[in-house]
Amino acid sequence: MKKNQILSLVTIGLSGILYFVYNLINLIESKDYNLWDNLGVLLYTILLVTALAYAIIERKLFAGLVVTMLKITLPFGHRFLNPIVTTGKYDVSGAVGVFYVLFAILAIVSIVALILEANETRFVSSKYEFKTFLGPLLVFIFLFLFNDPSVAIIASMAEIISLLLMAVITEDFLFLSFFITVPFKFVQKRVNGVDVTAFEVIYLVLGVELFIYGVYALITQIKHASHEEHGVVH
Repeated sequence: MKKNQILSLVTIGLSGILYFVYNLINLIESKDYNLWDNLGVLLYTILLVTALAYAIIERKLFAGLVVTMLKITLPFGHRFLNPIVTTGKYDVSGAVGVFYVLFAILAIVSIVALILEANETRFVSSKYEFKTFLGPLLVFIFLFLFNDPSVAIIASMAEIISLLLMAVITEDFLFLSFFITVPFKFVQKRVNGVDVTAFEVIYLVLGVELFIYGVYALITQIKHASHEEHGVVH
């Protein structure tokens, strides 16, 4: 195994593990009245880490590094770097602060690994059908309407890059992660006695339907990959 591959594997794996532990600590320390929200976050975390695991399994390390940077190391590393740049100070007394430092270091390592991996990555230069990017488009529209434009852009970009690099199963798990929290957020509001609007009902219905679609797409892709692995020709 080449040195750049080892660096990529370590970066992706360590980022995924630290992200899981970070969220697990937050869930343990969170308040009891956020039970359903916490369960949704836990499932989201598991799906995202699984997406990274499949990037390694599929040997799509470049895609794994991009997803790691967009979803983990840059967003969380920024929470350490931003105070340093703006105020020149940072408090690392708590566990959360230590995690931000580690993510900042991994963000820098991710960039180095990405540059090295680019020299070894074969980029597919072929025409794609519109339906190939239906998943990222649905993610962008849903998050743009119900979340935040910046979140929608980052999420859809992670999916698009995964598809361009043929990390299809990774993209499927990413797709599922964006909708897994929808029913849990809805239930949490009902448990907390918050009045549900028609807009939130639409959010629930669309989110659940898109999650079911994502499960179907994932199962189909896994079956297809299994057939290819065993040399089944249709």
